[in-house]
Amino acid sequence: MKQPDVVTSRVRRWATLQEAAEYVCCNPKTITRRFADGTLSRFRFGRRILVDLDELDAVMESSEVRITRSRVSTPTEN
Repeated sequence: MKQPDVVTSRVRRWATLQEAAEYVCCNPKTITRRFADGTLSRFRFGRRILVDLDELDAVMESSEVRITRSRVSTPTEN
């Protein structure tokens, strides 16, 4: 007996603009700026703006900032 072909697909995780901002701990305007500069895609479902959380994760990982130790200098007094 032939086994049926199994199709594996990735389930997308969706969030509203507000939920996405809370997910990454930022202001919704920051997410909106990423839409404007083309870094992040948005999808409309009626009047709601939806964000793919997997895409948001990828954007966050690619823009990860490495914090390095640097010398802290104090201003000299005159």
